[in-house]
Amino acid sequence: MKEEVALALLDEIMSTEEASKLWGLHQDHVKRLCREGKVICRKFGKTYILEKNQPNPKR
Repeated sequence: MKEEVALALLDEIMSTEEASKLWGLHQDHVKRLCREGKVICRKFGKTYILEKNQPNPKR
């Protein structure tokens, strides 16, 4: 049961690398969007984790 919940949560988040591929943006640009608060994300140490269910900021 706990594993299912953990896997479900992982399906809802993505790395900056995944976001850059999904949105067609350079990874550095995705990180800049994170720093500027233009996308929904959280920072853990030096790593940004983004919500998958959000619009493409390029549009």
